[in-house]
Amino acid sequence: MRWIVAVASGVLAVMFFAAAAAPAGAAPNNQNTETFEVKCDGLGKVTVSSNGEGDVVFSADGQPLVAKVISGTSKATLSVEDGPTFRFTETFEEGSSGTGFEGQLIECSFKLTFTEEFTLTKHEVEELGLGDEFIGATVTVSATVKGTAQVLAPGS
Repeated sequence: MRWIVAVASGVLAVMFFAAAAAPAGAAPNNQNTETFEVKCDGLGKVTVSSNGEGDVVFSADGQPLVAKVISGTSKATLSVEDGPTFRFTETFEEGSSGTGFEGQLIECSFKLTFTEEFTLTKHEVEELGLGDEFIGATVTVSATVKGTAQVLAPGS
């Protein structure tokens, strides 16, 4: 069942600071761009945008912020159509240790809430320990993810 909890953490990681490499100076292409607010030490509230194509997000004024470490807790509720409801809590940490950037990292905090729907496959039904009658059932995942990101603002 860990894959389901990973949905919450994974969505956050993709939205906020994805692991794929992208050019550090590339601005978001505005296709599938997510915009949300984070609170950063010394910067205050910062609206950032990310299109999930790199480990860089951009503040509203265009300043790039590069995540070195992201950690937090996701709490998710998974409701199966005409079936049971599951609740999960998972902590996560991704990225490097931040070693080599001591004194340069800015701590940003965030809280994201989202709801996603998907259709259960046979594999997912087996993972959840449900009967075959739930194959094709709609699942609603509601999650809240809270955490911190240690970011580097190039040039600062």
